Amino acid sequence: MTTGGSASDTVELSNGALLPLVGIGTYDLKNEEALVTALEVGYRHIDAASIYKNQDLVGRGLAAFISKGRRAELFITTKIWNDEHSPAEARRSVLQSISELGSEYADLVLVHWPHAWKAGTQEDDPSVTLQDTWGALERLVDEGLVKSLGVSNFSLGQIADLLSWARIKPVVNQVELHPFLPQRKLVEGSLAKGVHTVAYSPLGHSKTDLLANPVVIEVAKDVGVSSAQVLLRWNVDRGVAVIPKAGSLNHVKENLDLFSFSLSPAQQEKLDALENGKRFVSTSWHSFDE
Repeated sequence: MTTGGSASDTVELSNGALLPLVGIGTYDLKNEEALVTALEVGYRHIDAASIYKNQDLVGRGLAAFISKGRRAELFITTKIWNDEHSPAEARRSVLQSISELGSEYADLVLVHWPHAWKAGTQEDDPSVTLQDTWGALERLVDEGLVKSLGVSNFSLGQIADLLSWARIKPVVNQVELHPFLPQRKLVEGSLAKGVHTVAYSPLGHSKTDLLANPVVIEVAKDVGVSSAQVLLRWNVDRGVAVIPKAGSLNHVKENLDLFSFSLSPAQQEKLDALENGKRFVSTSWHSFDE
């Protein structure tokens, strides 16, 4: 039994890269201190995105760590937004993200959603194909500015199509995952194709939902950990990496400590039985399909 999470708790992606199973999400991050603390307690997987509009802040939080020559210890993900799918915009977005994050490269770049929009709008741009976007990202890999490519919110069919023609294969699909929405077919089908799954919103969005669910509370009490730790461990046990948002100092430390306890098969079954298809993240412009 280990004494907590660390940078060594990783999953090997299909291209050989090592992805830390526990990361920290930077959506809605408003101060760099939380990130500095996260690095101090052992986080090495940082999840960012151009649409979060805070990558300069994330970069400030990473600056001292990187300045000590420790950039290679980090796994930094960023994402291009829907109106950044044209080859020129995709390149501009990634280069800007790398600069704002204070790095010389990104470990992983994701296509945030399978939608190409006209600049500054939510209007589909039929003139831009995923092949156009992916080709631009592949060139960034060729140049050494990006190490790996992936997608987010893609269905199994969309992943299969991408794999059929991509020169550089996607290694990750980042989607919403928790006991209410396990998406087993998507997770297992993706892995069979060499694509690992990363879970966003692994704790849900409301303290009155997943975290306060009686079954989750019961399991947490039996194990002697928090509801959040139970929910995160449930995903990690499936081989799924998790990126809970940066929160209080206590939560940041607690969320990383997932390997000092285990869930019994009976406890896992109780959590599995919570499946109800509920999504905490939905949009008017995307139809989800496993």
